[in-house]
Amino acid sequence: MDFPAKVELHVHLDGAIRPETLFETAKRRNIELKEKTVEELREKVTESKNEGLGAMLDIFNYFLPIIKGDKQSIAQIAKDFCEDSAKQNIYYAEVRFAPHILADENLAAREIVKIVLDALKTSCAEHNIIIKVILCCMRNLPEIAKDVLQLCNEFRNDGVVGIDVAGAEFFPTPPEIKEVFKEAHKLGIHRTAHAGEIGGPPNVKEAVDDMFADRVGHGYHVIEDDHLYKQIRNDNIHLETCLVSSFRTKAFTGEIQNHPVTTFLKDDANFSLNTDDPTVFATSLQNDYAMAQKAGFSKDQIIKTIFNAARSSFLPKAEQKDLLNHLKKIYPGDY
Repeated sequence: MDFPAKVELHVHLDGAIRPETLFETAKRRNIELKEKTVEELREKVTESKNEGLGAMLDIFNYFLPIIKGDKQSIAQIAKDFCEDSAKQNIYYAEVRFAPHILADENLAAREIVKIVLDALKTSCAEHNIIIKVILCCMRNLPEIAKDVLQLCNEFRNDGVVGIDVAGAEFFPTPPEIKEVFKEAHKLGIHRTAHAGEIGGPPNVKEAVDDMFADRVGHGYHVIEDDHLYKQIRNDNIHLETCLVSSFRTKAFTGEIQNHPVTTFLKDDANFSLNTDDPTVFATSLQNDYAMAQKAGFSKDQIIKTIFNAARSSFLPKAEQKDLLNHLKKIYPGDY
């Protein structure tokens, strides 16, 4: 199936790094790797055996020190992301990252944000696509949350469109982060939260009730609570689902035909298809669409998820309307 214009809302910049860029950065920075070729490094930073969330976190812990605090590689990663998106016919994307994870004592989080925004602006103009940024808080680093909010507010007219919280769901979101999300709500900054991926319905309830989330990252386990699932549908909360990722992390371990997205589809819930971490999970948006087909989605139903994503984007209303008009020219019909 051909999809000449795609929209992606849930993709991590540091989960989409080309192994070539990692390899070249390590060489330039004199970081010795056990892997002696790009292909060996690709294998090291890819989790394609569905070994669970721990295996994914091990990969991030391995390669993040290679790029941490390095202006050149961070700019290159953003440019690569834009180019790779264009090659996949992704017309609009919201890419997320935690700037504090990429910063070090010589390169502040604010500079990281500026570097990424500048690189995206230049590269998007070259490729005639649109990419905006979501900045992430981390559940295990509540002390950075206020700074993340401040950066979201400072750069809200320069390409930052929302705030997110990522990290392990094994414990409740720290109160400092909840307060930051409440403040983001007051400031009119859009909010999404990783919830219901590995964690259960209480995590999703916390995201929408306590943190005013407009969207939920993953959200699969919401279907285990009928009342909450009905609330999500009634309030048109958007679920950013990532099919391949959900198998890799063991967020879902059953047959594809029984995946929660099939329930979302049946119930006409507001959801989209995304990659999460395309390099780490060895996937692409087209690949996730192919998995949706295996789950029983028709081409029109996949196109509907593209429109769901556009309508739930964090763009200002006028720009969102332009995005929808662009999609309607490519996909005529009632979506």
